Amino acid sequence: MFVCSVCYEPFNYDVNPASLPCGHVFCEGDIRRIPAYGSSQCPTCRKPFTPRDIRKVYMACDLNSRSDHGLSASQHQSAEILAAQMRDLDISATDNEIARVLGGARAWSRSLEGISDKKVKTSLARFTLSLDLANARVLETSYLRDQLKQARSEQTRLNAKLQEESRRFNAALSEQVIQAASADDE
Repeated sequence: MFVCSVCYEPFNYDVNPASLPCGHVFCEGDIRRIPAYGSSQCPTCRKPFTPRDIRKVYMACDLNSRSDHGLSASQHQSAEILAAQMRDLDISATDNEIARVLGGARAWSRSLEGISDKKVKTSLARFTLSLDLANARVLETSYLRDQLKQARSEQTRLNAKLQEESRRFNAALSEQVIQAASADDE
């Protein structure tokens, strides 16, 4: 069992783990309160951090353990397939691939809405929130990718224009040097 080294509470459905850039993990509530005390340093190693550096840690569950979750065998199988698809996504995944996996995750989470287990409902709510955040990041990444393409296109256009102007300048300069040399010869 993992516990927060600040409050010694075990991580669970109510105590969410969060990590700092140095790699140390604490409960999210404690680590978010630290900057309010004027010291934004890791309680363990004292490396500085900003609130933007705090990252939620999502703990994997054992999908083979079906006890007390109220999930059917087919729901567990769907969860295993979905987990594999999410693990297989990487930075090179297209927006369509990501949207397909996120859509599958949403469909799976909707299929669990009738479950009465409180822990599953809490996890499902967090999972749905993380899907919303992931979708927002996909949209932002897509927008930034488009902006980058436009900027690169503009850079290419400006480089071509700069080369053309440089060629014209060099041609005009050569012409002036030739004219000056001709005038000196006369």
